[in-house]
This record gives sequence, C-alpha cells and structure tokens, in this order.
Amino acid sequence: MEEKLAIGKLGSSFGLEGFIKVQSFSGEWGHFLNLEKLELRKGGKSRSFPVADVRKKGGQIQIRLEGIHSPESAREFTGWESYVSRDNAAPLEEGEFFHADLCACRLIYNNRNMGTVKSVVEGGNGELLEVEVIGTGIRYVPFMGEYIGQIDLDKGTIELLQDGVLE
Repeated sequence: MEEKLAIGKLGSSFGLEGFIKVQSFSGEWGHFLNLEKLELRKGGKSRSFPVADVRKKGGQIQIRLEGIHSPESAREFTGWESYVSRDNAAPLEEGEFFHADLCACRLIYNNRNMGTVKSVVEGGNGELLEVEVIGTGIRYVPFMGEYIGQIDLDKGTIELLQDGVLE
C-alpha cells in the first residue's frame, strides 16, 4: 500500500499573498487545517513544502505553502496533486476505502480471478473501478453494492457479484 495518499488537487491562486485554492478529493476539509507539510506531484515531478497557512472560505479550502508569497509563484503549482501520510488524510467512515488501497486488488467472481483493479474513476452515477480483465482488456465496474461484495484489503481481493458487467 502506498504510504502517501493524494488528498487534493491545487487550483488557481487566490489573493496577493500566494494562497492556492484546493479541491479536496474526499469532499472533507477538516484534515487540511492541521497539515504541517505537503508533498506535491505532477508529471513525474515531486516537491515538498511546509504548510504556512490554511483557511476555509465558504466552501473552499485555501492553502499557502512556505516560500510561496505571490500569485505568480502560486500559479506554478496549479494542477499539482497534494499528498500526505495516511495519518494526515481524512478519516474513513465504516465501509469507506482509500482509492489507493483498492488499486492492485484482484477482482474475484465465484472464486475465480477476473482481473486487477488499476484505478478508481468518477463516472456519471458514481465511482467506477477500472479493471484490467484477464484476456479481455480494460472494463469499468460500478463501485456499488449491486456489483461489489466483500472487500478484503488484507488478501487484496474485491468480490464481484455479477460477472455480466465485464462483457
């Protein structure tokens, strides 16, 4: 399992002091308020910054990183994803999972390995598991109780309840 988790994506700069708008991947924002540092990643590049300030304005999170003091320097990081250690990510509720933990799990139907989860993507009606199906290629499975049964992260398995969704 990845030790660091993506928690948001940096948007445009805000104001004159170098604040950057942040889109939270979880929809939660409370865990941003206590951050001490962030690792930013984009296109194979990685940079770490101490967090100088975090504020919530309306429904928006704004963050200022140490050494970023102007809108021009803040704009350099538009589109970068922010990563933190697991203990700094939003707490999970019962039945919730970090997307990173679902990736590389085997999709199992009637005790048969059907393929491997490559990623979790947003679909029109909710999240979809992007699955590389053995011998078939990429298919998308709705991440809903109708299609997905038991998830066992220790074993790295996700139970598929309907195999027809892979056709």
